[in-house]
Amino acid sequence: MNPFGRMGTGDTLLLEVRPSSNPQRSQRRVIERNGLPVPKHELDRQDAEHRARVLEAQRRDAQEDQSDRDDRARDELLARRRAQMVIADVLDTLHFDIVRREMRDGGSTVVVSFSPRPGAKPTTRQGRIAKVFRGHAWVHEASREVVHVEARAIDDVSFGGFIAKLYEGTHAVVERREIDPGIWMPTHLKLSGEVRALFRRAKIDYVVEWFDYQQIPNPESQSPNPNFQLPTSNFQLPTSNFQLPTSNFQLSNPKMIILFGIWDLGLGV
Repeated sequence: MNPFGRMGTGDTLLLEVRPSSNPQRSQRRVIERNGLPVPKHELDRQDAEHRARVLEAQRRDAQEDQSDRDDRARDELLARRRAQMVIADVLDTLHFDIVRREMRDGGSTVVVSFSPRPGAKPTTRQGRIAKVFRGHAWVHEASREVVHVEARAIDDVSFGGFIAKLYEGTHAVVERREIDPGIWMPTHLKLSGEVRALFRRAKIDYVVEWFDYQQIPNPESQSPNPNFQLPTSNFQLPTSNFQLPTSNFQLSNPKMIILFGIWDLGLGV
């Protein structure tokens, strides 16, 4: 079963993704389906639809007055506050411990365990997901970036009441790599286990691979910007006073939604 409740394996898609701070200007272009190139007429259709979305966004921007800009700024502020609430909820839900050092892919990493905090009562969907997972995160010691996460559900969790359920034993793996100096991005996501969508229970084996990251001209401007870079990730570990012997390594910045944020990203692909 795929993540949307349909039986079967579904298509294997290869997408070319051009992100933008404005979702309407982002492009997700399917270039292969089940190992075969997408026909030119379908590529042209996708490009035309994207151009139409960009033109519509530009038209709305041009028609904005100060009141509209104030409303948009207020919406963006509320969205940031909601994101901060999610982060706080996940942090309140999980307990973290530094476990050991370990070499991984030629670099020194610090292994951090996470598990549900006893008595935690999460109020967000991400917090409820976090509450049923136990696992480990590998943090690159020099860059303080998460490079690998493994987690397993230790209980069932429902979504939307009876609409969907994730069962105990579901396993998740996330990998991140430095794709350019100082820029870390996800490269692998795998979810495997049992789920229920409506009244159907089935196994899920869902994989997302990100690769061939490239710097591109800034889509927000008319002229190419050679300094444009893909955004650095903000998936980091929460503040902690734990230290390993003979090390000044500390967990930094309260944003431990590594698994749960990328989980949402993967299901949206």
